[in-house]
Parts: sequence; C-alpha cells; structure tokens
Amino acid sequence: MSLDIEKCKIKFLTNQEMLECLTHFSYEYSKKQFILKDLRPLNDNDNILLTEPVIFSCFSNRFGSSDMGEKAINKFKDEHECSHLCHQFNLGKLK
Repeated sequence: MSLDIEKCKIKFLTNQEMLECLTHFSYEYSKKQFILKDLRPLNDNDNILLTEPVIFSCFSNRFGSSDMGEKAINKFKDEHECSHLCHQFNLGKLK
C-alpha cells in the first residue's frame, strides 16, 4: 500500500483567507448585490469574533455612509484571488 503525500497535505488558512472567502460568499449569496467587508477578527481561545462589519451594496449609501457602493464591490472583484476554500464552496469566478 502506498501513500500519496499530495493527498495528505493539510492546507491551513489564515484569518485573511477565511475573511476573503466570506466576502466572496456574501457576494454570491446576495445574488451579486452586496458584499460583507472590513471585518476585524478577534481570536479568543477557540473562537473568532468578527467585528466592525461593513456592507457594500450596488446601491450606494443603502447601508449608511460607509457603504461605498458598486465601486467598492468592483474593487473587491478585481483584487480577490480565490483560495482553495472558495473552490470548496463552489463559489463562482469573479473575473
């Protein structure tokens, strides 16, 4: 019996990669109307508390003065690089 090392590799994610995937998920889940962004993770033992959320929508200022609208959504789409987590959740390509 042989062991395929490539299949056994554990992929660790950084908090940033998880948050980027969550932003990507929010875009897909909202039918490309919103993104959840600017979350700040606070680690507390085994938990991660996400603070300071901002929602950017296709309609500027719908969620207050921090809603930078479609411009911010397009910036995210241009800069985001899918991680293996995005692929595991079958999130669509943004570019």
